[in-house]
Amino acid sequence: MTFKVIPCIPISMLMPLAMLTIAHMGASQEAPENTLESIAKAIEYRADVIEFDVRVSKDGIPVVIHDRALGWDKPIPESYPISKLTLSEIKAYDIGSWFSPAFAGARVPTLEEVLALGGKYMVEIKWAGFPFNPYVDKILPYLEGEECWIGCMVPDVVAYLKEKGFRTVGIVQSAPNLEAFIALSPDVLALRQQLVSEEVIQRLHALGIQVWAWTIDDVSQAKKFKLMGLDGVITNNVTGMISLESSPNL
Repeated sequence: MTFKVIPCIPISMLMPLAMLTIAHMGASQEAPENTLESIAKAIEYRADVIEFDVRVSKDGIPVVIHDRALGWDKPIPESYPISKLTLSEIKAYDIGSWFSPAFAGARVPTLEEVLALGGKYMVEIKWAGFPFNPYVDKILPYLEGEECWIGCMVPDVVAYLKEKGFRTVGIVQSAPNLEAFIALSPDVLALRQQLVSEEVIQRLHALGIQVWAWTIDDVSQAKKFKLMGLDGVITNNVTGMISLESSPNL
């Protein structure tokens, strides 16, 4: 009797690996973005990582906010730039009412307040111009010893973060920036979803770089990216993506 030897196929080639759910500005479909309420909900939903944005106030305090100015409901929001306001002035502003009356009174949190919630974070440092070192150095002491990745859309900032020993994320908005970020060998490249392809993912994996994509809220689209080998999806649809990962079918 003769036997045919069939090569053993690794299970990872038969089933897609887990894809991280990265909550974009917290659970931002459930609560106002970048608030303690939104981030706490993302923790409650068991998002793998929570992404939020950091800027620095006039008096040098890192605060968690996406836009460079307060005043979503004002006709000229640039009248309230974060860099020109003290922390007490920023804290006086209600950032919850625009989302829902249920969140009236929500305030811009400090970085320290968010870290106290105890999640695993991706911290995006919003660009504030050159020289960037004094600005970034106001943020980094808070992140020493934290379980987090730190990212920026500016390659020079990511290079600086890497020199300081932090886990880094290059946030890639357009194709021309991709090669500049690859040259830095960050831990992760977070690509605008239009830049993601199976070929790009394979290339970056060969270089030892994880690939995340932003911002993806459609579960069917996320399934396609998962089959390509995407490592993480940055999403507003936290519960939908967590359901995708817990599905026995994919």
